[in-house]
Amino acid sequence: MLSPDAGSKGSFKQLDILFMALLAGQILLCVILYFLAGNGENRSDASAMNWELSNTFVLVVMALLPGAYVLSRMIYLRRRAEGALLLGLQRKIEHYRATVVIQMAVLEGVNLIALVFFFLQG
Repeated sequence: MLSPDAGSKGSFKQLDILFMALLAGQILLCVILYFLAGNGENRSDASAMNWELSNTFVLVVMALLPGAYVLSRMIYLRRRAEGALLLGLQRKIEHYRATVVIQMAVLEGVNLIALVFFFLQG
């Protein structure tokens, strides 16, 4: 039987692995989109750095990123308060793990949208 300390270390290690997998997925998507977009050959230097506010994609991303951060913090704080009421270390660790996964999913979703919009912008 695992001691509570060993179980918690395993849970945190799983969160680290999950974070790295999500990060690798975002980097892989970025590389794939970069090559699908033609390695930047179709873009001039001026258009690649053109971040005018009139661009719809830029406005959407500028609204989504802070909104996702605020939403993820609100979810985290609400679930942290719920987790404080739980009894037992294992239940608290499971609740914390679920909370972190939800928080990472919200942030990754908006980041993936931002990547797609960046490459659609041309």
